[in-house]
Amino acid sequence: MDFIRNILVLSLNYEWANELKDILLKNPKLRVDVATGRNAATKCISEKTYHAIIVEDSFEEKNISMILRSLTTAKLIAPNHIIYAFVDFDFAKKIEIPSTLESKFWMYSQPMPKDEFSVIIQRILMPLERPGEKKSYDREFVELLVMSSQKTLRKLGAFTFLNAGRPTLLNTMGNLDIKIRGKVIIKSPFFKGSLLISFPENTYLNVYEKMTQTRPVKITKENEDFAGEIANIVYGQMKKVLEEQGVHLDMAIPVSDLSGPIRSQNPVFVIPIESDLGPFFVKLALNYY
Repeated sequence: MDFIRNILVLSLNYEWANELKDILLKNPKLRVDVATGRNAATKCISEKTYHAIIVEDSFEEKNISMILRSLTTAKLIAPNHIIYAFVDFDFAKKIEIPSTLESKFWMYSQPMPKDEFSVIIQRILMPLERPGEKKSYDREFVELLVMSSQKTLRKLGAFTFLNAGRPTLLNTMGNLDIKIRGKVIIKSPFFKGSLLISFPENTYLNVYEKMTQTRPVKITKENEDFAGEIANIVYGQMKKVLEEQGVHLDMAIPVSDLSGPIRSQNPVFVIPIESDLGPFFVKLALNYY
């Protein structure tokens, strides 16, 4: 799943293109380049993969046709969407769309308020979102966190068998008998809260033994820091995965948490994990610090 979407705007109308760019960039999940000439456009599409290319008809017929033809070559990766903004319908009919690009093509008559056009573009790129909607977290970001945490745990080397269940909300679950958690605070434009790796005592002692070759009798001050270390490993790998997607997470200090059940009025997403060392839980707690 691509979290950050790259957009290229092709237009000889510098003012129109950059005004549209500024509006689109209000969405932190969008990256926007503008090319106001054929050479600049060719350079962009040869150096970067775009999720959408927006073509405005001032870019001229010969330039548009050349760009469309180049997107059908094996050397370039065609965008998921080509959005054509036209003023002159007779001019638009002259554009020859290669058959391999027809399913990717969208056409919208101009002039149109740029705010409205921006909403259309975002709905095409992110059909499950509502542009401009105020929300406390980003669903795609939470999905990325869940996927990357599962991959990291599988690579940890402690488990022979590990199976992640469907994400659910903590308030729909019963008593999980959690004795210790590793916690890392996440501060991002897309999610503010905590990542928690939560263990029943026996699972924690089993994981501790597998990783350190030492079997403690119970959780003590001598071994409790290990929970924070596990959370730190998961967060570090998660940070790496997200940076590959263009999302930067700050460095964070992990802690071990032996407090009671989580009490929060905000959503707490839980991924139940079954393993050969016992059950445990990955949690994403919104606005929980």
